[in-house]
Amino acid sequence: MQPSDREAEQGSEQPSEQPSGQPRGQPPAQPPEQQSAPRRASFLQTMRAVGWGLLGIRKGSGYADDASRLNPVHIVVAAVLAGVLFVVALILIVRWAVASLS
Repeated sequence: MQPSDREAEQGSEQPSEQPSGQPRGQPPAQPPEQQSAPRRASFLQTMRAVGWGLLGIRKGSGYADDASRLNPVHIVVAAVLAGVLFVVALILIVRWAVASLS
């Protein structure tokens, strides 16, 4: 390297940045999920979302909101519970229909 090349490199140096894009000396910005974490939905709200999902009448915005807020464990428990209630309701309806025929 020639001396003129070194001078050109040193003169064109900018303050170095951290890999995250933040200038040195400043604390890194918090990730978006830590800045404003969405409030977690309760089990009742999860049951309501599963119920609307079973009926098939959810808006796209509601689905996006649910996907970010609902606890996956609550969804599984709510879906199993809703399935059991649906089967029990069908059995009761069939028993009532058969009893009314005789």
